[in-house]
Amino acid sequence: MTQTSADLEELAEKPVDVNPKGDLQELLQGISPHSPIYELIFQSGPEHEKTIRLTSRWEGTILGKGTGHSKKQAETAAALEALQLKRWEKKL
Repeated sequence: MTQTSADLEELAEKPVDVNPKGDLQELLQGISPHSPIYELIFQSGPEHEKTIRLTSRWEGTILGKGTGHSKKQAETAAALEALQLKRWEKKL
């Protein structure tokens, strides 16, 4: 599943109290003392049009992938995908 520009724009329009990264961290820390980490897959383009792709990983499992024009956008997209896919449940 890939995040589209429309998905990222929707994220930007959501209220400030919606925080997929924080929600994911709280959820996972309720299961284990480990927090999710975000790993860069690639980045390309000039600084003003950069595209960043990364994964959210927890205890060796890739939970989600995200793409954005900033690290924060990509991390938010990856956390949102992780929350939707719930891959951590397979480890329990």
